[in-house]
Amino acid sequence: MAIQRSSTARALTALSAAALIVSACQKNDQSAAARNESAAGGISAADTTKRMDTTTKPAAPNGWTDASILSYLRAEDMDEVKVNELAAKKATSPAVRTFAAKMAADHRAHLKEVHSLIAKTKATVDTTAEPAHDVLNKSRDEVKDLTAKPRGADWDKDYVDMQIDEHQKVLDKLQDAAKSTNNPDLKDALMKVSGKVQEHLTKAQEIKATLK
Repeated sequence: MAIQRSSTARALTALSAAALIVSACQKNDQSAAARNESAAGGISAADTTKRMDTTTKPAAPNGWTDASILSYLRAEDMDEVKVNELAAKKATSPAVRTFAAKMAADHRAHLKEVHSLIAKTKATVDTTAEPAHDVLNKSRDEVKDLTAKPRGADWDKDYVDMQIDEHQKVLDKLQDAAKSTNNPDLKDALMKVSGKVQEHLTKAQEIKATLK
């Protein structure tokens, strides 16, 4: 009986050892598979969670946010006020001076509307981020350039050409921004300012045709 019990105990010990070896091999196989999946671009549980978070909080289309749209509108108005106040004083053509004065007045009025909308939406204006930062840098260069140039017919033509080019670019940006917001107040504001920009563009093109 003692011999039989001893044989049984040895058999159980051998089975236990075999089970441990099989379990260890399975773990090693799983670890290797996980490493291979990671190397091949597989998705871990942590990665899946991150991707789910990304899909539930998508980035704004075209890179716009409500705050960046408002920052851009504010920067554009500030730019136009500075440039057109200068043009209203320096242009030699009466038609150009009148146009510039109206431009400055229109953009001063719109700047107030933008500030009201910023307050209403509690948006954080960031003048260091694109595209507002680019607009303000451009404005500084434009004012410097127009200030340095001598008065005369060529100055008037350069100013009007600049206005045409900029208003065409602004229209494109406004249309792009309008696709990126669900805020009804901001959508209305973008539609309104787009109409005004088109009005300015058309007038500038008409004036250009009269300049010699």
